[in-house]
Amino acid sequence: MNWTFFFAMLAFLETRGEKDPDNFIRKDEQAYGRYQIRQAYLDDSNEFAGTDFTLKDCLRPSIAEIVIVNYMKRYAPMSVETGNYIRLARIHNGGPLGNGKESTEEYGRKAQAWLDEQKENK
Repeated sequence: MNWTFFFAMLAFLETRGEKDPDNFIRKDEQAYGRYQIRQAYLDDSNEFAGTDFTLKDCLRPSIAEIVIVNYMKRYAPMSVETGNYIRLARIHNGGPLGNGKESTEEYGRKAQAWLDEQKENK
C-alpha cells in the first residue's frame, strides 16, 4: 500500500480547487481539512487506535493521515494489504460499508479516472 499515493488521490477528490485545502471546512457537512474528515469517521478512528484527535486536528494533514490509516485498518484491512485504492476511496467517502453503496459509485469512478490519469502520466 502506497499511502502517499492514496493521500494524493483523496486530496484531489475531496478538495481540488480549494485555495487553502488544509484549512478548508465544509460547514454544511462539518468536514475538515484537505481530506474532509467528519466526526463519525474521526470517532471510529480514535476508538480503534486509542487516540483522541479532534476535528480541528484534522486540519493538519499529518494528523488527518493518521486518522485515515487507522480508519482503513479498522474497516478494510484486506484492501489496505492489497492496495485496493478504489475500495478504500469509496469507504472513505461512504463509511465502513461505503464500497457497497450506490451513493459512492460516482466517487469510485472519479477515483478510477484519477488512477488512470496517473498511469498515463508515467
